[in-house]
Amino acid sequence: MMLDLAKIQSIAKSYSPQELFAALVWQHRFNEFDGEEVITDLSSHRNYGQAFCSPNQSLHQMKTV
Repeated sequence: MMLDLAKIQSIAKSYSPQELFAALVWQHRFNEFDGEEVITDLSSHRNYGQAFCSPNQSLHQMKTV
């Protein structure tokens, strides 16, 4: 498989790291894990979705509570 560097650069400039990670999760399916369902559920539950998108900040908040 050849990597298209121009395409990679365009994608990297167009999307946040969180969006790229969510897209990767969306594509995965194995055993009982359904990435599309996980991302859809996260988008419906804003508090969980925010923790998914910024795990470092969420962990910090959990430690200080």
